[in-house]
Amino acid sequence: MIITSEQVQRYTRAGVYFLAGYLAQRGIGGIDNKVVDQLIPFLMVAVNLLWTIYGNRINAKLAAIAAYAKDPNTPVVGIVTTPNQEGRALATKIEGPVAPAGSLEAKNIATTY
Repeated sequence: MIITSEQVQRYTRAGVYFLAGYLAQRGIGGIDNKVVDQLIPFLMVAVNLLWTIYGNRINAKLAAIAAYAKDPNTPVVGIVTTPNQEGRALATKIEGPVAPAGSLEAKNIATTY
């Protein structure tokens, strides 16, 4: 099984939050308030959840692929979206080689490699 860089980032993030929550629960760092000791692990899980949701949005994924496509050493040259209104709107939101299908930019992406 090959582990991707995204998986390593997820595991690292989860490990950091687990460790921070564990240390906060143990009172390490001079925190003596029991309410704060119990809230910190909950807050760490909530932040981790929100970070995961934000990172898994379609715009974030496409932006990561567009950044990957900018590197000339990768096999990705661009992203082509659907030719409908939603696809065109998505293509204009993301900086990089992203274009709706059927457009001149999409034809350029297709013939670049």
